[in-house]
Amino acid sequence: MVDITASPFNLDPEGVQWVGSTLASMDTRAKVGQLFHLAAMFPDPAAIDRDNAVAQPNGYMLRGMPAEQVVGLHRHLQSTASIPMLLSANLEKGADGLIAEGTSFGSPMQVAATGKVEHASHFGIATGREARAVGCNWGFSPIVDIQFNHNNPITNIRCFGSDVDTVADMSEAMIRGMQSQGVAATPKHFPGDGVDDRDQHLVTTVNTFSVAAWDASFGKVYQQQFAAGAKSIMVGHIALPAYSKLLRPGIADEDILPASMAPEILTDLVRGRMGFNGVICSDALSMVGYTIPMARRRALPLSVAAGIDVLLFAVDYAEDVQSV
Repeated sequence: MVDITASPFNLDPEGVQWVGSTLASMDTRAKVGQLFHLAAMFPDPAAIDRDNAVAQPNGYMLRGMPAEQVVGLHRHLQSTASIPMLLSANLEKGADGLIAEGTSFGSPMQVAATGKVEHASHFGIATGREARAVGCNWGFSPIVDIQFNHNNPITNIRCFGSDVDTVADMSEAMIRGMQSQGVAATPKHFPGDGVDDRDQHLVTTVNTFSVAAWDASFGKVYQQQFAAGAKSIMVGHIALPAYSKLLRPGIADEDILPASMAPEILTDLVRGRMGFNGVICSDALSMVGYTIPMARRRALPLSVAAGIDVLLFAVDYAEDVQSV
C-alpha cells in the first residue's frame, strides 16, 4: 500500500532501482533486522558490533551526549553498515535531545504560548540544522498530542496545547522546518495521547473519543501533517475503541488492541482512510503498555502483520529478531 515514487518519499527512477535491488539482495534475517530501530544510550561500538552480528538494524536512536561522541558513534555506525543507517533522537525541545551542546529551543507549550506560528518554523529549522550537523537524519518530534485532560501524565508542556488548530498549525510548521534541514520528522503519538489519565509506559491506555470527535481533533491534526509531507509517524500503545468497533463490527471489548498492534487502526485507518504513505514506527516496545496484551513473542510479529514498519527498540535483540 506504499508508493515510493509519491509523497513523502518522491523517489526518482534511480532511487526506486536502488530500493528494488537492495531488497532483492537481502535474505529473511536481513529483512527482519531492517524492521528494528535500536537504542544506543552510550558510545559503545562493541555493543553495536554485537547487534550487527545478530542482524543489522535499520539504525539507532541516541540520547544526549557530547557532540564529539555522537559524531564518533555515527561514523562507526555508518562505516560498518551494509545499508545506510537511520540515526535518530528525541528532538522534542531542540537538538539538546541529541547533543549536550545543542540548543534547547523551548518546550512546545512555550513555543505555542507566543501565538506565532513562525516560531514553530524556527524551532524546526534550528533543531534540524543542529541535529543534521552531527549525522542525525530522523527526529522523533513533534508531539502532536492534544491536552484534553489536565491529569494526563504524558502531554503537558511536551505538546502545543489544547486548541486543535494551534496544535495542527504549530506542528506543521515544525515539521516543514525540520525536514527542510534533511531530518525526517515523526509526529507522535498516534492515535493521540492527552485523553486518558494514565501512562502507556506503565499500562495500555485508551483514547475514548467517538469517531466524530476523533475526526475533528486528532484526525484533523494528523491529516494536516500528512498533507504537509511528514515522512513518518510514531504509533503509541493507545487503543482507539470507537474506530476499532467501526472498522471491525462485532469486535469484543477484550479483543480491542492498542494501535501499535491493531490492523484496523494501522492498515484500515492510517493507510486506507487517511491515505498516509510514509513510515509507520511503533513507540518504544519496552513499555508495559505494549507487553500487557500478550506475550512479546506473539506481539512482535502481530505488529508487523498489522502494519508497523519500524519496531522501536528491543529487550533482547536476538530473541526479538527470532520471534519476528
